Amino acid sequence: MTSKSNKITGLGISNYYCRSAYLMVHPDSKIRTVADLKGKRLAIGKASGTNFIFRRFIAPANGLKKGDWTVINTLATNRVAALLSRNVEMIMVSNPAAAIALAKGYARTIENYCKYAKVFWLVTARKQAIREQPGRVAGFLRAWTRAVKLQKKNPDLYARVYWKHLRSKGSNISLKLIRKVVGDLQFPSPLVDEAERKWLVHVATVLRTEKKLPRTPTFKYGDGFNLAPLRKALRAENN
Repeated sequence: MTSKSNKITGLGISNYYCRSAYLMVHPDSKIRTVADLKGKRLAIGKASGTNFIFRRFIAPANGLKKGDWTVINTLATNRVAALLSRNVEMIMVSNPAAAIALAKGYARTIENYCKYAKVFWLVTARKQAIREQPGRVAGFLRAWTRAVKLQKKNPDLYARVYWKHLRSKGSNISLKLIRKVVGDLQFPSPLVDEAERKWLVHVATVLRTEKKLPRTPTFKYGDGFNLAPLRKALRAENN
């Protein structure tokens, strides 16, 4: 995707994260479905993409309309605490916080985002960096594609490498939780296919109706994406 200032462009797809985006409630909550959120409070980032997906796709699919629930704008690091203190009835939380909350019995899962949206992270870069530092961009993309290959070929080794890195930074997270976190990620081809492009156009169209975008990008080469650096990196890795 390209920024409003047209200074940033997409280079490829990092991963699908719908299995890592959870709607959770207190373990003893009477809430069983998203529809039960009516009249209750949801802790989520108000200006986040996950909230956009919730209010435009998930809520309507569960019979909820604007005003049926209250958004409590909450930092991701504070949402589990908000749930445990009964300040909200539902939270949207991603891994690793979601995996930790489940493992410790702090929360119960209602569902994830997979049924409702084709959500994925994008690898982006400044257009200036692509022009002026192509070697650094290529080096990053080659390292990234190697990591994706490792996750697909040997997910356990991938998890161990990630876990050791976190431990070196002072984290005491367990390898079991890291396996869960990594297992929830999906790594497709990093190149954007037609289905993914159409999804981005659909989301952009919805955003334009909300006057969040001045136009609807095509997300073809030069209009939101520049796949040339990634294709070059993939060729280099496959040789």
